[in-house]
Amino acid sequence: MQALSAKRNICYGDSPGFLYPPTKPPAPTFDISLRGLKHLFWFSRVNIANDWITAETALTVIDFDDLDCSLPYPEHTIIPSEILVQTLTTLKRFFAPVLQLEQDIGTRSKTEPTWLLILSNFTSSKLTDESDELELYVQICKEHVAPGGTILIKKHAGTPAAFVEQLVQRLDSYHAKKLPERLDSLPIEFLGHVLESCGIISVSSASALLSLLQAPHLIHALTAQNIEKFFRPAYKDYMTLANEKILKKTRHTLPTLRSTPLRTE
Repeated sequence: MQALSAKRNICYGDSPGFLYPPTKPPAPTFDISLRGLKHLFWFSRVNIANDWITAETALTVIDFDDLDCSLPYPEHTIIPSEILVQTLTTLKRFFAPVLQLEQDIGTRSKTEPTWLLILSNFTSSKLTDESDELELYVQICKEHVAPGGTILIKKHAGTPAAFVEQLVQRLDSYHAKKLPERLDSLPIEFLGHVLESCGIISVSSASALLSLLQAPHLIHALTAQNIEKFFRPAYKDYMTLANEKILKKTRHTLPTLRSTPLRTE
């Protein structure tokens, strides 16, 4: 998180990919690289700040290897995956709805193939528009889930509720429904037992993180073809480079990611 003036907080997402040094970044020059494209994408949002406050340390689970080591970024430490698992296990004990949901979905998945679709916030981030993002999810579900399958939708924090309602309507060939609203603010990583028992469809850097949790039926569903078809021309290069980073890190942590998806016949 970057704390800015006027009580505005901006989250740069996939840290350390979006971490900045202690000084406010200058207006970006055109640079065809993941770092350059991220600067271009985010500068319109950060240039509103008069005071620039930066973290002294950064603890992350995954390093996407795109920091410029010549700049004075916060001190960076990688959290071991076993510490991540232990922390998640401890924290979720205090959230009874999570434990109940895990039990309910685990029971259902024993009798019917169940998929968990994890949304991103591409429209809110101006990477695409609402109609294209909806169609992206519809096409991904058609590719990986047979008609009649159960699809549970995990809303992104930046995704409006109305968008999810439209998506459920568009997925009328499936038993599609949103996860309970009271779980919207909780990270998907809390649902460890669900990740083990369900097919997981992700289109964002969540794929790399979930692969650390050994989800056996995880699919990173965003492809180069999807990017070409559904994203704004100005951001296709950015999305392509970012997606390649995610795929590289996800494949490294979970080589079986691309295994045949669960289907009903």
